[in-house]
Amino acid sequence: MATNVIETREVSATPTVDTSIYASGDCIGSVLTFSNALRSYTSTGRVIQASILDKTAASTLAACSLWLFSASPSSSTTTDQAAFNLHDSDIAKVCSVLVFSSSEVVDGGTANQFLQLTEIARPVRGTPPTTLATGDSTLYGLLVSGGTPTFGAASDVIVRLTIECDQGGYD
Repeated sequence: MATNVIETREVSATPTVDTSIYASGDCIGSVLTFSNALRSYTSTGRVIQASILDKTAASTLAACSLWLFSASPSSSTTTDQAAFNLHDSDIAKVCSVLVFSSSEVVDGGTANQFLQLTEIARPVRGTPPTTLATGDSTLYGLLVSGGTPTFGAASDVIVRLTIECDQGGYD
């Protein structure tokens, strides 16, 4: 992957989650859209940090994985509370899978819990817009439970990515 960093971007998305218990392997929310994650003319970069914030202390944030896609995985099962099933036609859209273990849960006190991966440098490639004038490149994501979390409210989860945008291309 090219190493010439042009800029660093922070993007976030908030899945709509259920307040019932999730099973391991369930989608947490549905497909996330990380707009303007990458520069439009290169559409490449590296995720250098990923965070999942749960705003409710009553929740039980568990291990999970964040699947990142260059385009929406529209043929796969990505429904909240359903078992994630990656369809064959969406395999080429996968650009990275970030795994958060339960040992990385940090208790934020009485208000929240937090999962974070740092110094990860995972390459990602988005789908560039049809023309440069239409804006920057988008990444898509999906949270998949690795445990049995419950959440306090529908908008309690925030997924945040820090991405180093580069000059493009993989080495």
